[in-house]
Amino acid sequence: MTRSNQELTSYRLQRARQTLEDARILADARRWNPCVNRLYYACFYAVSALLIQEGDYMDFVSFQESQIRRWLPEAEAFVEDIAVLIESSEK
Repeated sequence: MTRSNQELTSYRLQRARQTLEDARILADARRWNPCVNRLYYACFYAVSALLIQEGDYMDFVSFQESQIRRWLPEAEAFVEDIAVLIESSEK
């Protein structure tokens, strides 16, 4: 990962953590709809940090196994965590 990618990843993770902090504040204030909005964006920023890469829509981009293999278990865990949250809220 290049330095600029590392900086962007760090920035996006920082945004995710700050946004989670905002969600906690809103939850403590019992402001449920804006809290959900902050939770959504915290996850969005975290996933954006996870997927820092050349866009697959750019010309002459070819992804390598070493780039992608490490993201698979992280993405699988994320999706499973979301599924568990959804299933537990349905009970």
